[in-house]
Amino acid sequence: MESGATRFRWWGMGAGMMLLLVLSWGSSHADVVVTLQTGVPAAPGATSEVAVSLDWTEDTPPSTLILGIGYDRSKVTPDITWFESITAGKAGSEVTRMPVNLAKQAVDAGKTADFNVIDAVDAPAGEGVLLVAVTGGKNTIPKGAFLTLALRAAANLYGATTLRGLDTDHPAFYGTNPPMISSAADAAGNALPVVVQQGSLVVNGCVAAAGPTDVRTTTDRSDGVLVRWTAETGLEYRVFRQSGGDSEPMPLGSGWIQGSEYLDKSAPYPSRAGGCLSTAFTPVVSKYWVVARDRVAPCPALPSGEGVEGYRAGGSIFSIVFGCQKRALFPRGVEPPVVLAAPVLLLLARRKK
Repeated sequence: MESGATRFRWWGMGAGMMLLLVLSWGSSHADVVVTLQTGVPAAPGATSEVAVSLDWTEDTPPSTLILGIGYDRSKVTPDITWFESITAGKAGSEVTRMPVNLAKQAVDAGKTADFNVIDAVDAPAGEGVLLVAVTGGKNTIPKGAFLTLALRAAANLYGATTLRGLDTDHPAFYGTNPPMISSAADAAGNALPVVVQQGSLVVNGCVAAAGPTDVRTTTDRSDGVLVRWTAETGLEYRVFRQSGGDSEPMPLGSGWIQGSEYLDKSAPYPSRAGGCLSTAFTPVVSKYWVVARDRVAPCPALPSGEGVEGYRAGGSIFSIVFGCQKRALFPRGVEPPVVLAAPVLLLLARRKK
């Protein structure tokens, strides 16, 4: 967890976020019911995934939801690195990490998620709060499982710990702000009272599945690092990577997979020792692990062993020209093909003579 009382991500939304959190204070009924998964298997020091489900009455479909979850800071914390998202753009790929992940049905409805962690609230004492905003357009947030939370158990966690959904019966207090509770709004912006069914993590002595022992990685691909292993029936897998600046192995992707390979598209790019157009590459070597879990009875596991080294290759001369921070090579707003078109046409014209 980062230092400081609060980790803000909703830039420009602070006041609106707090308003939404308190809109339904004092409501006597709930139009929207959020249920946190209970009895989620936990292991000391490992990250567990908590499913979150949604239900609502037919005349009160929510299009926006602000969900608050209180937790005992001595027992569990949100794992803000657990879900990796890669967004491609003209300036390159942007990698973000979050402790929350929307289900496909919510994404298909045009929804996005963001989060905020208040590391320590004033009351209840010893609690932190994870706030999750599900927004995006006026479409309804679908019923059923729509969100997954990543929570890391303390290294000394024993027994069970409650995940306290914030609602009118279970508020939290922070500074001079009004009571913090979850709430929702319909497409017209009308507030909808919310009740959150409490969840829990339990250290139940589950035995983690053994990870594959034949992990292989590539060093000759410019599009990333391909990690391979032999998959077993009934298991699913997650790849972890540790690069130079990482204090611990980082999970890759946004979920578990059932296959036998994973392409790490966010693997560090090699540096060019002689400048941008140099063909002398210095690879950034990373270590990789593959962790397994049972698909039916998932038990959290941590990467173990030395890991397998792999790295992204430099690529061809074409990729040198086109991949070398093209904004430094080409005018702002002008794509490389436009700049290269004249020289290429001139070369073709000379060959015809």
